[in-house]
Amino acid sequence: MEDRVRVDAGEGTLSYETGRISGSSVDPGVALVSGRIGIGFVHCPNVTISNCRAERAIPDALLLCTSSRPVAKFGPHCVRINKPAQFFEALHTKLCLDGHVEHGMLGPVIYKDRAYKGTEPEPGHPGFIKPASFEDECEIRMFWPLDRRGTQPLEFSHPLLARFCTQLS
Repeated sequence: MEDRVRVDAGEGTLSYETGRISGSSVDPGVALVSGRIGIGFVHCPNVTISNCRAERAIPDALLLCTSSRPVAKFGPHCVRINKPAQFFEALHTKLCLDGHVEHGMLGPVIYKDRAYKGTEPEPGHPGFIKPASFEDECEIRMFWPLDRRGTQPLEFSHPLLARFCTQLS
């Protein structure tokens, strides 16, 4: 559960604005911008796209948020995950075998604006972008989109995961 200190209202979203672009539909910039807003063209010599917006949001997901260092606002209890990649792989295998998920990702959160424009690069996967105001969290995430499952909490015990954990406090 999120609290007032950690709440991130834009969690899991990206905002895109086209700005204004003109050219042939085969121009790489026009093709990129039109694709980002879901417009497809058969060869058109004169295309103008202006001030369109698109929101991208991830569906519900299982998310395990960790940090590369202790962070006081996360609370007084801390567990170190030794070998995080192997921990992720073991947890991922368990979730797949139990039929909860089909795929997942592990990676650091990127702290930057979720909004981008025109032909700027996309900031990253929406599940791994947070505003710079959260940068002190040094977050590493384990992310699994929920394709078939509802949004009920998932609790289970998996003894193999314990071998990767050391209780710190």
